[in-house]
Order: sequence, then structure tokens, then C-alpha cells
Amino acid sequence: MLGFLRVIAVVMVVTMAVKVQAQCVVINEVLVNAAGACDGSCVPNTAEWVELYNSCGNSVNIGCFVLTDGDFSVTFPPNTTLAPGEYIVIGSDNSGVNVDVNLSSCNCTTGAAGEIGIFTNGNEQLALANASGQIIDGIYWGSGQFTQTPSFTTDALLGCGAHTIQLSASNPVFTEVPTGNDGQTVYRSCANPDVWLADGENYTPGAANGNSGSVVTIQASDTTPCAGEVVTLTAQGATGTIVWSTGATTASITVQQNGNYSLSAGSTTGCGSTANIQLTFQNAPAVNAGAGGIADCEDGLQLQGTTAAFNHFWEPATGLSDPQSLTPIATPHVTTAYTLHAVSGDCESTSSTVVVPECGQLKVPNIFTPNGDSFNDVFRPDGKGVADYSLKIFDRWGNLVFESTQYNNGWNGKINNEPAATGTYYFLLMAKDALGNSLVGDEVMKGEITLIR
Repeated sequence: MLGFLRVIAVVMVVTMAVKVQAQCVVINEVLVNAAGACDGSCVPNTAEWVELYNSCGNSVNIGCFVLTDGDFSVTFPPNTTLAPGEYIVIGSDNSGVNVDVNLSSCNCTTGAAGEIGIFTNGNEQLALANASGQIIDGIYWGSGQFTQTPSFTTDALLGCGAHTIQLSASNPVFTEVPTGNDGQTVYRSCANPDVWLADGENYTPGAANGNSGSVVTIQASDTTPCAGEVVTLTAQGATGTIVWSTGATTASITVQQNGNYSLSAGSTTGCGSTANIQLTFQNAPAVNAGAGGIADCEDGLQLQGTTAAFNHFWEPATGLSDPQSLTPIATPHVTTAYTLHAVSGDCESTSSTVVVPECGQLKVPNIFTPNGDSFNDVFRPDGKGVADYSLKIFDRWGNLVFESTQYNNGWNGKINNEPAATGTYYFLLMAKDALGNSLVGDEVMKGEITLIR
């Protein structure tokens, strides 16, 4: 099976309007002369290799395509498919590189007996024909051998038909390329796919060419996302056709699942390749703020938050004994929604509960017995949450016999430090909570109290 050879993390991409854009699969890199003395003398294998490249954003079936130098050819097996940006390397056992099509064992070659190999002369041409026998890309070096081999007829191999392929220097599909030294490749320039180079760099077959293109990377809107979030992935620096591992062809995609996301940024040269990014969506911690409820305005209500997260806090902090505790005492002055935040890594969960303050009305006794038995000896309203207070007591003739603005200070049944007479007395009572709400109904409560000894 043909492998999809990829370049990790960054790729070199330049897209230009040139003749080879008319079709997808191009000749991209060639080892013209094998190293050492293996130029035409290594039989049965000649050690050279050829790399083809799919420059389009769609897969291409090159089944029954033919690659020929005029006296030898290889026919690609039916359903041989190149994915977007994929390379295929054709060579033999002694090519010294990993090949996808091995000329020694593929049973897909046509040519002279024992001449299993290509590019064995100092003047040569190479043509790539489609399944109909039409040349779609071609190169030559020196003067080629067009006069020596003006045509080549393939065998009917692998279920593919035979074709006679016409080779001519006047065919504009052929591009003259430099002749590399022994063991040196010729390849398309990333800066200009019309230009072929032989600079001794010896680029690896099945990988991107050169370093003159732009760097392609994937930028994520969030590199440490939380479960349920949407992350936007954007191709940076890609100037050619983009194909994501999801099948999308837009510059940006959105994802919500764990995975290794990659893109193939194609170009008209073999400078397109892949960039990838691994995304792991973190699970947010479980959290529960509890039931909430009614809070006594003085004693409050203890919240019952739960979470396994080490970092947690309540908002708002107003009215809480300790916002960092899972179980603080809540004493709000007004109905308040308290939210418990639980944080794990970069992910946060929240849960809310409502606390309603309840102070209630003051209870005012109508009888008290200041006889020194420590039971009901003092006249004082009973309740909680008193912030503003005034109590005045009068005798039956309207004389003020007691007055206090301190809630805890009640009347002990004495007038001028002498026991008051048994009978009925009258009071005016004002009591408000911290928000100014009356705790006695009306603004001022009027009533009577009976003193019994």
C-alpha cells in the first residue's frame, strides 16, 4: 500500500500560476544519475528514482498512468491513489531510498530485458502520461533522446491497455532541467515551480522540497480547551489548496473533540505538506452548590457546597463567613444567589443556590413580672436582626417612666430605681433591620403592657 509521507509541524508552500496547474500529478524530484559508477552499468537495477506529487486538494487515481524515458516504462497498478499533497516514489532495490513502487518486483514494467531501471544516459527525457496515453508532464536534460526514441509503446499490463506515447522536444509539456552530478537530485524550486534546481542539497524522496516557501502552521484559538467548548483551528501561511484531516478545505475549521488534527497545504510544487496539532479537551470538575434556603438574619444558613476540585470559591463574598470554604455561613441582608466556582487546570464549573434572609417580626409580650425570680423579670421585645431601636414606656398619666435605644436594654419594672406599681403601662416601639425595614409592622408600634408582682 502506498504510504502518505508527511513532514511534521511545518511545511513549505508557495502557489504560483504556472503551466503545471492545469493538472494535479507532476514530476517533482528525480535522481538523474546514481552515485558512483552506477550510471547505466548496474544491471538489473540502475539505482535512480523518481518522485511524483499530487499538487491538488483532491485525491487522484493514477491507476494505468505511465512513466517512461522512451525505452523503458512503468505502468501504475489500477486504483493507485494519491491523496492531496501525497508523494509516490518509484525506484528499485538498490536506489538507496524507500520506494512505493519497486521496479524489481512490481511486474509493472515495459522495456528491454535486464534493463530494469531508468535514466541511464547523459541525455534523457522522462514523460508522465495519463491512463489514455496523453503526456501530462515531462522533463529532459541535455538534448534528450527524442530523435533516438520518438515514441514508446507500453505493454498491456495489470489490466491496463497498451499505449503508444509520442515523445518530441517540440511538445511544450517538456521542461529542460539541469543535469545533477552523480548521486544528486534535480527538483522543482519552491519559489518558482517552472525552475528546476540541482544544487547538491539531495532532498529526501517522499518529502517536501527546499526551504524557500512560506512556513505553514496551525493556530488554535485555545490550546488547552475544556469539554463542551468550541476551538477554531486556522491555517497560517498556507497559500495553496488546503485540505484538513476532517475533509474541510476552508482556511479555518471548528472542532469539539479530542484528536490529532492535520492539514495538507498543497502547491504546484512538492513544497506542500502537512502541519498537525493535538487537542485534548479537559473535563471540567463536578460541582454542586447545595440546596440553599432561608437564613436566620443573625445565625445565618450554612451552605453545603461539594466538589473534588482543589481550587474553589463562592461569589459574591458579601455575607459569607469564608468565601473559600465549601460550607461557609451565609448571612445576607437581601435575597442572594451564591455561585460556587470549581477550578481544575484551565477548566471551571459553577453551581448556584439562593439564600433568603429571614428576620421576622419582633414578639412583644403584654405581661411581665419583675419579682426577682429570674423569669420574665424584664420587658423587652424578642427577635433578631435589630439595627435601629427605640422603646419608650409611659404610665397611665402619660409620664415617661423608661426609655432606651439599645435593644438589649429592657425595662426592669422600676421607676427612679424604685419598684413601679402593679398596673397597666403604655409603650411606643420602633425597630428596624439593617436595610431600614420595620420589624414591628408599622413605623411605630403602640401598645400596652401589664406589670404584675
